[in-house]
Amino acid sequence: MSKWQPIETAPRDGTRILAWTPEGHDIVWWSDLNRDLPQEPGNNPGWWGFCWHTVPGRTREHGFGVDDDYIWPAQNQPTHWMPLPEPPEGT
Repeated sequence: MSKWQPIETAPRDGTRILAWTPEGHDIVWWSDLNRDLPQEPGNNPGWWGFCWHTVPGRTREHGFGVDDDYIWPAQNQPTHWMPLPEPPEGT
């Protein structure tokens, strides 16, 4: 069985991993660059997940200052990770 490892050791090649954040578990992946949209600037590199709290780059410094719903503070980023388990046989 895998053990939690520091997020600094996680793969940064797009592999999905199980991550721990202060908000709880999430499945995340690293993205080096995402295309900015006029309404969503600041899509800088970082951990992306299925839960909104792991979206990077949404800071006032990156142009998000109008609506606090678009701000994701750094403290909600993953701190630890482990590989996802293998899927069940026959799937």
